[in-house]
Amino acid sequence: MRNRGRQGNPLDTAIGGNNIQWRREIKADGTNEWVGYDEHGRTQDEVLAEYADRVSMFDSVAGVYQTADKIITGDDITVSVIDDKEMFSTAKTNGKDIVLNANLIDDLNSETITSLTGTNYHELSHILFTPRSGSVVGKWVKENKCVRAMNWLEESRAESLMVARYPSTRLFLEVLTTEYMLKGNPNEWGGYFPLTTGRKYLSLELRQIIADKFIAEHGLQLAKTINTIVNSYRRLVLPTDVNKAKEMINRLAQIIGYDDESPKMNQPTMAHGTGMMTKGKVESAKAQKDLQKRLGDLDKAFGDEELNEPTKTKQPTGVGGEGKYEGTTGDYTDEHKELAKKLEKRVSEIKNDKSFKREVNETHKAINKSDYFTSKTRTTQFIIKEPEAKAKIIARKFGQELERLVLDNEPMWDKNMPSGKLNVGRTMTTDVNAINTMFDVWDTGNENNDVEAVILMDNSGSMGWQMNLVCEANWIIKRGIERINGSVSTYSFNHESKLMYDRDTKAKPNEYRTVWSGGSTNPIGGLLEAERLLSTSVKPIKILFIITDGTWENYEVCDTIIDRLNKAGVLTALVYIGDYEDIKNAEMLARNENEIEQAEYYKQRLKELNHGVKVFKPITEMGDIVSLATKLVKGTLKRKVKN
Repeated sequence: MRNRGRQGNPLDTAIGGNNIQWRREIKADGTNEWVGYDEHGRTQDEVLAEYADRVSMFDSVAGVYQTADKIITGDDITVSVIDDKEMFSTAKTNGKDIVLNANLIDDLNSETITSLTGTNYHELSHILFTPRSGSVVGKWVKENKCVRAMNWLEESRAESLMVARYPSTRLFLEVLTTEYMLKGNPNEWGGYFPLTTGRKYLSLELRQIIADKFIAEHGLQLAKTINTIVNSYRRLVLPTDVNKAKEMINRLAQIIGYDDESPKMNQPTMAHGTGMMTKGKVESAKAQKDLQKRLGDLDKAFGDEELNEPTKTKQPTGVGGEGKYEGTTGDYTDEHKELAKKLEKRVSEIKNDKSFKREVNETHKAINKSDYFTSKTRTTQFIIKEPEAKAKIIARKFGQELERLVLDNEPMWDKNMPSGKLNVGRTMTTDVNAINTMFDVWDTGNENNDVEAVILMDNSGSMGWQMNLVCEANWIIKRGIERINGSVSTYSFNHESKLMYDRDTKAKPNEYRTVWSGGSTNPIGGLLEAERLLSTSVKPIKILFIITDGTWENYEVCDTIIDRLNKAGVLTALVYIGDYEDIKNAEMLARNENEIEQAEYYKQRLKELNHGVKVFKPITEMGDIVSLATKLVKGTLKRKVKN
């Protein structure tokens, strides 16, 4: 398929209308021209490049899931991400091609990966187990106007078989469905009963309250009937049990309405509509039969809802503006508050599960290796120099200070685990019934200490004779972070930004790169590159270093980008290489209570120099950089304790 749908003009929203600002831009040859910018400081070319980046990101995401899906199914599955305003579902499939909605992807982070992975597993479950339109049951449901009813029933059956075959998918499906419910109005949860009563992997408390709400609205007898239909259908093997399938599909169609009728019951938005899959093939009856045996054991562990007459307590009338429920009015009931807390706690537990986090991180890392995450900024020209002995010592001290972040978090083997690498020695000495203790899992350590950093290095004309200090400072910071296995990208900037080191190129122990100074000072390109790299990194500690004399063109726009990074949780640090006495005087004068006008001037002056970063460190000599590491470690550890 690979069809992106209706794209429209990206400039309509990105750089259009009244958001355009105009100013003169100095070019490399010294001439200047009027250039239009949006409110984020991006030129039209930059916006178009960013839009192209977004398309490239879609391809990268699709490529990773497509590769995984081919391995899981053994079939030539295709995955695409489309930006189509007329696609209202989160995803769809025709049985061979999965289409993910671009609305699922805003910033590519662990939350996005979790949602994408759950959605992909859901679509895969239909590819593996849902009958096609050309099958016996498929032809029958089309002829008898029962497609909607079959799709409702297949939601639970396909996912149940998926969980039985691949138990690790259960956690992603549970998070996907639970978070979907939490975002909605709890008073409408009753309508989801036909879809949740067969999703046994969901929290029993959630399934129970949905059942209670359905009974309160539609009655106990109808709840029992739907429960029987759904849970009988989900245990079928197709096409072996085709006659039983027809009977149950028809019974549900009588309740919810046939395809040519107006629905007798509101269709939950989680349910597929009246379309059928036309491509691909399902798993064999034998494979389904084996999975149904496993499913029986899982059902016992998950438990069933109790279907009873509703109590006579007053039914809630709505939810208000507290918690995560949105878009309704009324009182937020104690029942909803308590349940929301329990469900949010369950989601948090899942997201902190080691195997869950490992799959999210591995998926993110796989996407990171794609072309989208390779910088498209031009590489700068540089010459190689050998650092002074003192600089090597400082680099080592800088790294040693940062090592406080990884103390007591060394990688190790978690032993006696229920899955992982089989410990052959233990299998020879352990009771065969103790299968849950025969495996070892390699724990990579506390991943909360992984660092992703970007360094922006000022090489404008004002840096002049200080360029050697700037480049050595860049080398020291990069070497220090790489000492704790962090990733560091470096960009130089004057009137344009250029790549100096990509994240995969390590700083060598006995040489550093240095560049010439010249041109004006405009770090916008580098800041946007830093924002792109840091927002898409899976690593939890993200740091932006800016080595500069602090005076920039259009600093208001630059400060806006830095503010966005601060709000996104990036630790921003500015290494000030300028007139230190000027800074001290400005700080003193900014505190002058007797001269309010003068104080305001110098406060503004300091703001123009530090640009709103969280850590501001003036340095006059190389050794001052070590104290920068101390500040960073204290800031990071403080945030971790707070969290």
